[in-house]
Amino acid sequence: METTKQFPQFPNLPPEIRLQIWRECLPFRVFEIDTRPRREWLLPTPRKLPPCTFRWSREKNYTPPVIAQVCRESRAVALELWSNEERMLHDSPSWWFSPRLGIAFMHGNPVFSDDWEQAIRRVPDLHRYADRCGAAGFDASVMHEFDNEEGYTACRNGFLDAITERKDYLVCVETVVIHASVEAARNSGLFGLLGDAPLQLVDATDARKIAQFQALWETNPQRDMAPESFFRDQTDFQSRVVRWSEEVESLWVYNDWYKAFKNGWEGVVEPEGIWELPYYEFGNAHDMLVWRCSSFDDDPEPLDYFLISENPDHPFVQQSWAAMPRFHPRVLFRLCPLDCHLQKENYDPRLCRSKEK
Repeated sequence: METTKQFPQFPNLPPEIRLQIWRECLPFRVFEIDTRPRREWLLPTPRKLPPCTFRWSREKNYTPPVIAQVCRESRAVALELWSNEERMLHDSPSWWFSPRLGIAFMHGNPVFSDDWEQAIRRVPDLHRYADRCGAAGFDASVMHEFDNEEGYTACRNGFLDAITERKDYLVCVETVVIHASVEAARNSGLFGLLGDAPLQLVDATDARKIAQFQALWETNPQRDMAPESFFRDQTDFQSRVVRWSEEVESLWVYNDWYKAFKNGWEGVVEPEGIWELPYYEFGNAHDMLVWRCSSFDDDPEPLDYFLISENPDHPFVQQSWAAMPRFHPRVLFRLCPLDCHLQKENYDPRLCRSKEK
């Protein structure tokens, strides 16, 4: 049976039904509160860095939804939830922001000490937008790198103390650029019903959903091969997601442990039992109350995940976990129709032909 995309009976529907249909067409977006991510820092994995600058997806993410340009009735629906936000770090005059249809997201991507401090300073902005959106997210690099092959993390992270206000966060552990036409994206429904939600945070453990994005990636006859290993090595990726979640739990306890250590273990029962680690390493004894620390140190040594783990039965550990926000690992998929991977290095994306149709 031949199908059609036209619906001539739509104007004859009752107004309340038409309005509800328009509302269903509104995009649910990931609202980036900070500057465009520096792509050379964004992906810490050994895979080849994507050539995409993310410019198209970022700019499209701030434009009015498609239905705002259809008719007066649809535009009125779009304006119901619209909020004109002044840009904090950009010259452009405003963002299109629909608080009830969005996730507040912060990249951060700290590399130097000043970047860490800036990421911490941006947390109040993240919470301010998240209070209106209902959800907050950030890149894993501001808390704990996803691909941590060294087996240890940096010293005490002040970012952990800054995010205790909320109970849930969506954490981007991987960014994947999908170079495909807007038409293919629209037909897939993965980037919004009308293809106007170019950023999507997807549950990192949702294999079925990830496979759908892979199918969209495969629609491009001149495929960008940068995401190939991500889609191919899903078994390994899922194992790394589990390991990352466990490391975050240890890091959170470590942060609380160090504060208790600095406070002289006040109120802590049997602090020597917080960690399960050998009393001797390479012939050297460990002091369980001053583990790798000196009383005059400003920060502890890096947490070695291969050497120690927290004691899950210890009251201090259980209390720390109870106060810890829930961190939900996510994959950030970004749509781009510019075929950036086919362009020469240092190309100007404004001059690149877009497969918008």
